[in-house]
Amino acid sequence: MTTTSYGTWCNRVAPFSVTVEQSALEAFGSDGPEGFDLDAIVSEYRAAINGALPPSVTLAGDEFTGPYEPGEWDGYPVDQDGNLDIKAIVDGIDFWAIATRYQH
Repeated sequence: MTTTSYGTWCNRVAPFSVTVEQSALEAFGSDGPEGFDLDAIVSEYRAAINGALPPSVTLAGDEFTGPYEPGEWDGYPVDQDGNLDIKAIVDGIDFWAIATRYQH
């Protein structure tokens, strides 16, 4: 099976954040992640994202990859053109539920 890029974190999820790590850091605002284990949060957040994506699609680094000819996305959000809606999938993950587990 040939794989292709579905886009990057920046162009599929957070247009002002280049990386997952940057988005996580920015979620804390001006106070920063003081009192939180940011590395553990990002690690679990990435795992949750990969767990929420269809089995053939992966977040690797900051790029989403999957099959060149995607199949049906039954049970997954799609956009008006029938393409996988990665932002909707990521938005369905509760970042703050993950973050609170790693608060010191």
